[in-house]
Amino acid sequence: MPSGMSATLALLVDPDADTRSLYRAALEQEAWTVEEANDGREALAKTIAQRPELLVTETRLFGMDGFNLCVQIRADPEVYATSIVVVTETSTPDAIVHAHSSGADRVLIKPCAADRLLTTIAELRAQSRAIVQRSRQSVSDLRERT
Repeated sequence: MPSGMSATLALLVDPDADTRSLYRAALEQEAWTVEEANDGREALAKTIAQRPELLVTETRLFGMDGFNLCVQIRADPEVYATSIVVVTETSTPDAIVHAHSSGADRVLIKPCAADRLLTTIAELRAQSRAIVQRSRQSVSDLRERT
């Protein structure tokens, strides 16, 4: 990890160990701390307990599918701000809309190269920082007016 940077937690959820391994290696090169889960229930429990900044999930999971995992995370005020990237083999327009309506911030279609995932994550982080900055500026502006 580059000096001065703190590791940020990502949770990878996919029943395929090779996919998790590929994404883990890429994220760790970018200074992420990575946890893994191979089913939806384990992923929900780890999300609640560990509060990752990022969740990367497949939709086809055992126990609870990725769509329901997204819904559960968005319904929990303790973890609803977790960024969610769905990486799925299902590329139909209905599935993509379903992923977004379930709470996914981004949807990527498999096969998805690790560099594409990293680019998407960087875009999400930049967007989040911009939102936080605007919020801070709005609060500052309100304080100045009072």
